[in-house]
Amino acid sequence: MKLRTRSRGCSISRSVVSTPAVASRADVLQQQATLQATLATLPPLRSLLAQQRNQLAAYVGDLPAAYTGAEFNLDSLNIPRTCR
Repeated sequence: MKLRTRSRGCSISRSVVSTPAVASRADVLQQQATLQATLATLPPLRSLLAQQRNQLAAYVGDLPAAYTGAEFNLDSLNIPRTCR
């Protein structure tokens, strides 16, 4: 599940928490805890990404500051629905 989707789900749940049939307060708190746990994993992952890019720069003979390797965004990747 994408982070934006989780965040949006928390916002929706917060707005409808007054309707017990839709979402209980416990459901909203659980979603918020899950979102915060996911957000807490981002800084170490960003650090690891920077380390890996620095290593790639060294492999191709560039300084990390001068390295202009391919940039990509995970949102642009397409995952096949089935494995063949």
